[in-house]
Amino acid sequence: MKEHIEKFPQYLQQWYKIWKDIDLDFSLDAFSNVLFVGMGWSGMAASIIQEIIERGPQALPCKVVKEYDIPSWVNEKTLMVVSSYSGNTEETIEAMQKWLKAWAHMLAVTSGWVLKDFAIKHTHTLAAMPTGIEPRAALPFSFGIQLAVFEKCGCIDESVEHSLERLQQWSTENHDRIHEEAKSLAGMLAPTIPVIYTTTKYAPAALRMRQQLNENSRMLCWDHLIPEHNHNELLWLQELNEQVTIIFYEDMEEYKRNTKRYELTKQVLDDKGFTHHTYVMHGESYLQKVCSSIYRIDRTSYYTAMKRGVDPSGMELIEWLKWELKAFT
Repeated sequence: MKEHIEKFPQYLQQWYKIWKDIDLDFSLDAFSNVLFVGMGWSGMAASIIQEIIERGPQALPCKVVKEYDIPSWVNEKTLMVVSSYSGNTEETIEAMQKWLKAWAHMLAVTSGWVLKDFAIKHTHTLAAMPTGIEPRAALPFSFGIQLAVFEKCGCIDESVEHSLERLQQWSTENHDRIHEEAKSLAGMLAPTIPVIYTTTKYAPAALRMRQQLNENSRMLCWDHLIPEHNHNELLWLQELNEQVTIIFYEDMEEYKRNTKRYELTKQVLDDKGFTHHTYVMHGESYLQKVCSSIYRIDRTSYYTAMKRGVDPSGMELIEWLKWELKAFT
């Protein structure tokens, strides 16, 4: 796990470059919307791509589905992006098969099995990932592929190649500082329940941290978004001040009223005696900021696992649940 975490920028850049040079067998001109289907890390990769597409020059309507069904508006103008590392994810496969005649084309991102066989049989676009790694460590492969695909389709309003080169440079030049920061934050998080706050734009970063602390560190964790948080969850800040550690993900170029909301929320936390830490987004663009955050998040989850004395590898309980569901009809 540690090796894959360390190589996140390298893997991301590598798979982007591979797919940058592959000719696509479809054009975005044929579609009026995009539906992403995927669970866990697959859904998280889709959430980032959705944010990028909706802010890009061709702002197609996008939706990410993380369940057994898909919306009734899906039709022959829908591009379906289906992601499952194993190729067997129950919810993903069922959602895909329920509406076979509703969508026009599929980009299948997988390492094999049912999803791979389906894409080959029905002549859809197959993006095959490496086998033999834990699914959550496969994020940079799937993400790199989709970045290349949607950049080629004209949906990304920045140079992905430049952003990934800058990410690689930053991660190399700041290697020791990033690790020390992760170790320090892990020391704060390990004995508490982490709570993550950020704005809607960076919801994928908050989701990645929650998922990585859940899986790698075996911790309960939750997240909420500013400004919605200020309309409800702010009121819980009357107790639990010794049981939780709050993490803020902030962008120095944030909308000014959200910046003020951060300031006021921290004031409430200080008054109530809560421990909190601020992650300032690093980078020149949205893509750089969210990717550098993931790089730091993954390290933090690893060191938090070490602090808690747990093995960050393996998914025994999740695999048990999957096997039990296989016997259920």
